[in-house]
Amino acid sequence: MDNWTPEYFKTKYGSISLCIDGKNYTMADFIDRVTSSTSANPAPYLRNEIIEQFLPELLADISPLPRYFFPNWARW
Repeated sequence: MDNWTPEYFKTKYGSISLCIDGKNYTMADFIDRVTSSTSANPAPYLRNEIIEQFLPELLADISPLPRYFFPNWARW
């Protein structure tokens, strides 16, 4: 988890396209918004991404997966 810094995501995945609440961003734009976020101008909230589809190469960093990562997490 030490590698998962904003700069890491911006450098490694900066060109990945994101759609958050109907607006399009690149990962680099999103990271810039997060790092400059204020209560008056909050960053968008990245949610509901399935890690296996979104950034599957990160799975090794979070293995074993917590139960709440599974699609039917409410059953646990």
